[in-house]
Amino acid sequence: MLALFNVMVLLFIFLKSASYFSFDFSEQYVRRALARDVFQAGSGAGYLASIGTQAFFPVLFAWGVYRKSRAYVLLGVVNAFVLWGAFGQKYPFMVLLLIYLLMQYFRRYGGVKLSWLLAGGITFLLLGAVEHEVFGYSYLNDYFVRRAFIVPSTLLGAVDNFVSLFGFNSYSDTLLSSVMGVAKSEPLTFRIGQEIFSNPQLNANVNFFAIAYLQSGYSAVVVEAAFVGSVVMLLNYLYMRYGAFITIPVGLLFATKILEQSLLTVLMGSGVFLMLAFLVLVSVPFTFGKKAYER
Repeated sequence: MLALFNVMVLLFIFLKSASYFSFDFSEQYVRRALARDVFQAGSGAGYLASIGTQAFFPVLFAWGVYRKSRAYVLLGVVNAFVLWGAFGQKYPFMVLLLIYLLMQYFRRYGGVKLSWLLAGGITFLLLGAVEHEVFGYSYLNDYFVRRAFIVPSTLLGAVDNFVSLFGFNSYSDTLLSSVMGVAKSEPLTFRIGQEIFSNPQLNANVNFFAIAYLQSGYSAVVVEAAFVGSVVMLLNYLYMRYGAFITIPVGLLFATKILEQSLLTVLMGSGVFLMLAFLVLVSVPFTFGKKAYER
């Protein structure tokens, strides 16, 4: 059912973006700008495209790797290429690589050790250093390490400047704007691009901590951090108690998305909340009367 829905969403995205759909690397930012208008934030098409792909492809791909199903593996790869062609997004390829390595390890050894993840991260950094020393330039550092360590520090400075100039946003760019009693505004990341970097087309993605601070100061940071912690605890519980290995790709998706998006966007726009609900339904045996049913 999930696979069929995902295929239908992929077809919808392709048809809606057919006029500019391309795999050209040099035009990735052009496609991002065009996709912003075609799949507008908050629109039905935007939610459908985001949830129908980003929430599903990590799970479908992980299932394919774990069960050795070529169809599901291929579907995950197709998702990555469609997101690249329609939205200019590179991150799905990185997510697929990480999921493939994790699920192969999990399928062989029955678990994933934290020490191996840390060792892999350190090895990755060392490879970037070696590449730079040998070739004078490092693709690993430029496309991955820079995004993880250098870009966030620059954007955090922009966040501080934005708050100094305009104050807190009070969630005016989210569905909570009506609850907060403020008028709906442009997405914060684009406002930072326009007001701080003088580039209205720049989507200044920054981690959920910074977005929470932009919205309502440190109180919002504490609340959202606690919510993220509860999600991690839920995923850990489902894995440890019920052996739900699908928590691995969902957790990976959640972790990678909150590094560059707000918590609300990740939960609703990226479909993480939907996948969490789905995980609970399929993992936890519910009891009705005297009978227990596993969904």
